Amino acid sequence: MSYLQPFVRQVKPRTESYTPPVDKVQSFLTEGSTTEATLMENVIVACWNNRKLKKATFAKKIVNDTDVKNWHKISKLATYNGVKLGTKLINDPQVVQALYEFSSLLANSAPPGATGTMSGAGRSDPSTSAFWKEHTGKGSDTSKADIMIGKSGISVKGISAVLMSGVAAETKATALAAFARAPKKPLPELQQKIITAIDDMVGSSDRIDIEAPQEAEEKNTRSMGQLTADDALKYGLQKKDGGFNDDRWLTSGNIIIMQNPDRGEKVTDWTKVNYDVIPAIKVKDADGKSVELTDDAEKKAIMARVNAAAGNAIETAKKAKADLERDLSLAFNTTGVKEAFAWEAMSGWDKFNSGPTKEGNPPVQGQGGTGFASQMLAFDWGLGRIAWYEIKEGGPNVKTTATQMKTKFDLKSSSYKASGDKAGYSFSQTLRFGIKYIKDKTDEAGLTMEERTHEAKQMLSEGLLNEWSFWEKLKKIWKTFVSALKVYWEKFVNFLKEMKDKIVEVFDSGLNSILNYFELDVTVKVNTKVKLL
Repeated sequence: MSYLQPFVRQVKPRTESYTPPVDKVQSFLTEGSTTEATLMENVIVACWNNRKLKKATFAKKIVNDTDVKNWHKISKLATYNGVKLGTKLINDPQVVQALYEFSSLLANSAPPGATGTMSGAGRSDPSTSAFWKEHTGKGSDTSKADIMIGKSGISVKGISAVLMSGVAAETKATALAAFARAPKKPLPELQQKIITAIDDMVGSSDRIDIEAPQEAEEKNTRSMGQLTADDALKYGLQKKDGGFNDDRWLTSGNIIIMQNPDRGEKVTDWTKVNYDVIPAIKVKDADGKSVELTDDAEKKAIMARVNAAAGNAIETAKKAKADLERDLSLAFNTTGVKEAFAWEAMSGWDKFNSGPTKEGNPPVQGQGGTGFASQMLAFDWGLGRIAWYEIKEGGPNVKTTATQMKTKFDLKSSSYKASGDKAGYSFSQTLRFGIKYIKDKTDEAGLTMEERTHEAKQMLSEGLLNEWSFWEKLKKIWKTFVSALKVYWEKFVNFLKEMKDKIVEVFDSGLNSILNYFELDVTVKVNTKVKLL
């Protein structure tokens, strides 16, 4: 149906990419390929193992090698002086000469330690580390080593090479490994910084003034018992114009007096009341003028202080998290981490390391497992250029590759993954629960105070309490309210201290636990294709 393609494009355009012919010819090797690139690995093995033979002997052995024959049958990329070797017979002098020169090139350019017999690394995928499996879901994967000399794994690449798949799970696992392997270890410093912030927050929270001023108990108790407009409405105590102006308590005797239409506008002078019966109180402002008392002024003031202090604590914690996120991003985007990222992408150390791991963190330093590569061998399809690269942590080849990869790390919000019976809550969840707890409990204490005050007023109006008992009951209600807030606040402060302990715990568990607890995820932008020749 190719004749329809132009019309299909008109009806439904599609994004197409153009690959220049030269790039098609200089096709690069990719891990796990079963094409000519993979078969060429076996040709390299044959050429290496026969490198010490004289040309005539080499020719007899190489043209009868099964792996070389299989490669030659499908070869479309390999050339010699511009001639495609696949178009010639395998025993053609040009084919033999190309492979003989290639064999000599391998021997002459090999690093000092490469002296043993070479073999294929095998086509079966080796097992990955527990760390790698946790983050990628892969229990086995394509080996970084394509061929072996003794126990040294060698990764075979073309002129250009894709060092990793670029899949998000793989890049994240590589990023975590790189962060752990980088020379500078920033986590202890970052831990101390956020712990100091939380300590300061807890310290300031311990010093919150929940107590009212010394005179507040009498002032508030007097205010609690004072007649309100609602009381006046309930008992018909308003003036004829609907107003209300009386500060007497709601005793049964006062109700009778105040219901008298001839009572006038007189306000009780509390300074003349017998102190043994009802304590007197004078409430004046800074100018000495009488100040109107509201029923819940002090209560609201204390509740406001508690909620404001809790809010400040939460904002401090949020800022500490934001600072941590910024500092972690800076710590990731250092030269050391970027070079460690390139090293892992080239070598597969943590990908195949069989050492012990804990809670999603890279294995401890040890011997890399099967699949690990310590050398990289790059060649071109003209068979005239070869380069051996030592894959050494922090080495010059790793540094050059890191520059080409142009890695950039970012942190983004993620969801918390609770695992295990003692997983607990994330940092953000903990903050939300904390602020909700103190707000709910503060409101609960305020509501309880209002209800008990209303009950006391009702008992006073019904003659079940005298004025002195009423006064004492109000003071008790007030003290209970303040005491309850102290208890709730102490629990909130303990809650902050427990959060600090949790932060210490997750830092001690490693970067993966830190990212999970603070609901962060690392994303990577990287150029996975690098030029080697």
